Amino acid sequence: MPRKSNRRELIINIAMTRFLISGYVVTVDELCELSSSTKGSFYHFFPNKEALAVDVVNHVWHLCQSDMEDIFTSSIPANEKLAREIERIASGYLRFDGKRYYIGCPIGTLAVSLRGKSQKLTRRLNFALNHMRQFYVDAFETGLARGEIRSSDSAADLADRFQISLHGLSTLGKAHSSNTRVRELADLLIAAVSKT
Repeated sequence: MPRKSNRRELIINIAMTRFLISGYVVTVDELCELSSSTKGSFYHFFPNKEALAVDVVNHVWHLCQSDMEDIFTSSIPANEKLAREIERIASGYLRFDGKRYYIGCPIGTLAVSLRGKSQKLTRRLNFALNHMRQFYVDAFETGLARGEIRSSDSAADLADRFQISLHGLSTLGKAHSSNTRVRELADLLIAAVSKT
């Protein structure tokens, strides 16, 4: 049984998995059962499910931001940074209850299932999505300035198309739920980025 000091983190991690797989439909009772927590313990840490969802988004964003900083602050060419970001999204799998689920972009997945549940949650998701986009804008700006990327479009337009493509990869990957198909789609995106 986890110590009380770890209980909050355990609930957040279990909620993250369940929100990514099932969306907001997961109940407090399910989360308590999965984390071996009482409702009293749950409500000690979170006033309601919305507060937990905000903490889950914060947790997921922290993980994504760390990975993205590793990719986008490196000195490699812009196209390679973007290809690594595609790889990061393509490798977004999660194991739960003996099954393997393709999550893709975890922030995008949470945005689809959690956006609109509350203003606070929607604001937090928009914050994360906008910061992800800024990593892409910066990469395209650098690539255009260095001549690594050739396009008459603005870095902002290229970043928007790139982000849409990543979310498309996530959606199609979930629909096909096949490692092979996700890999094929990721390779198509990488080839498109390489031609930019």
